[in-house]
Amino acid sequence: MPRKQKLELTWYPYRSTWCKYYQGKRYYSPVDCNGKSDQGGYAMSLQWWSQKRLQIDSNSPSVASSGKPLLAAAMATDYGRLPSRAPVVSLAKVAETSIPKLVEIYLNMRRAEAESGQFTVQMYGEFKTSLEDWAGFAAYQKRKTITEVDSDLLASYRAHQLYLTTLKKPSGGIGPHLARKRLQHVKRFITWADEHDLLERFPKVLNRKYAQVKLPKPKPQFFAVDE
Repeated sequence: MPRKQKLELTWYPYRSTWCKYYQGKRYYSPVDCNGKSDQGGYAMSLQWWSQKRLQIDSNSPSVASSGKPLLAAAMATDYGRLPSRAPVVSLAKVAETSIPKLVEIYLNMRRAEAESGQFTVQMYGEFKTSLEDWAGFAAYQKRKTITEVDSDLLASYRAHQLYLTTLKKPSGGIGPHLARKRLQHVKRFITWADEHDLLERFPKVLNRKYAQVKLPKPKPQFFAVDE
């Protein structure tokens, strides 16, 4: 970002994203950025914060008790009339913080977003397969609850993904693109869990380099003269 520009948000390197300290609480942008100089990531984070601040202010007691009508009041949805198939997500149902159940809740949220057109069904499939793979790895490491997730577990998972890229497919190998997607989705899931106060501490290993995987250079394509 330009040095002379006064930034609305603060860069948080441990999560590779922007954050905002507001009314005694720090809010983290869900946008993954490629470093502090990623202007596109900052613009998306700034747009996220504008919407998030409106949501916070609308729920603020000072606003609710001021007697001033909220602009969104006329647009309020009658949630009692929604069909029963409307998604319901509750973290209170997972008091034991089971990793498989938390993954299931997270995927249900993502599926609802995909069904509403926030992203493609293909991307939801990437979320699902990536997190199911990570949950299987956590079980292999005998980690059953989200409170047992630490830097050692996440660093070991990353090391395994890099190792898999060195193997042939018949031996269980995967490509570097898949390894990167797995790490990206795991990072997003752990960040989500931390935002809901499900972690004892945020693993510092989830920095901007965690999901970086060296990709092969694209092969040049050659065409005949008549093409």
